[in-house]
Amino acid sequence: MARIANTFFELKNGNRQYDAMANLAGVYQDAGTPEICPSGFLVTKLQLMPASGYNGILNGNTWIFNKAVSGSNTTNGEILELFAYDSYDVNMVGDGVNNWRVGANTAGLELPADVVGTFCRIVPGWQYVFGSGNFSTAPTDLQTTKYATVSNGLLVAGASAPDANTGYWFEIVGEVYPTVGTRNWGKAYRVIAHFNGIAGTSAPVAPTADVTFALTTPSPDGSNTINGGGATKTVTVNVKNSTDSVVITATKTSGQTLAKSGTNQSNVTLGSDGSTTQTITVDTTNVATAGGSKNFTITVNEGSHTSISYAVTVTVAGAD
Repeated sequence: MARIANTFFELKNGNRQYDAMANLAGVYQDAGTPEICPSGFLVTKLQLMPASGYNGILNGNTWIFNKAVSGSNTTNGEILELFAYDSYDVNMVGDGVNNWRVGANTAGLELPADVVGTFCRIVPGWQYVFGSGNFSTAPTDLQTTKYATVSNGLLVAGASAPDANTGYWFEIVGEVYPTVGTRNWGKAYRVIAHFNGIAGTSAPVAPTADVTFALTTPSPDGSNTINGGGATKTVTVNVKNSTDSVVITATKTSGQTLAKSGTNQSNVTLGSDGSTTQTITVDTTNVATAGGSKNFTITVNEGSHTSISYAVTVTVAGAD
């Protein structure tokens, strides 16, 4: 791919601090060939990236990305996902097979071919900033050409609202001149992402916010500990021998509800919903003397958001 001048990308308003899948690592390819990827270039996931040096083994969550032909490209499954290369880094210059980091620019950078970078998932309702170079057809003015659709990784401004089968599109809400560090990056456009439903596909939905967990009973000390929760979707509780009951307090939003499931759910009692807190009581009577673990899952649900789950393990220490 030839270099594109004046590209820029920034997530302006979003919720990615609560979304572990908002940013994915990956490389950009075009028809199977590693290529450079401009800042803000729009892409879709193709497949997991092979682990370097290990035949037949794939990375857990590092992807090969291809350009987004349109906002309704459904090649990658029933739920369409759109990503933009998020280039905040240190300037990198390629020379043959070598890439050199140069402490100059920090925004509007392209990703060198076959180098792993960060790709930001586009979420309907979130706001982004794209450089003028990210438009193959730029807006003539923001009153008449205030819509943008996706075509071959770039945005096409137009005067007509996208139709029902467009998939992803953007509402252009402002012209900005972002300054990053000491440099002004020139004209750019602030946009709001939208998604028009496609027959046979589902619109991507942001997950509910993460929940935190605290050990209430017994009181935390060197022998009674809790770890995890939040963005880490596991919760590990360790308590001293002879503990026959463990109480965990979950801190959540008022719109969230908790549900239990899993191997030892019969030993788990959810307390009454206190709007922003709820207790989780674990009966450990039958492992209090000899020691052992209780394993269960807490699922967090909220309205139209996708649910998230925490794998909880409560372990009572064995007798000395």
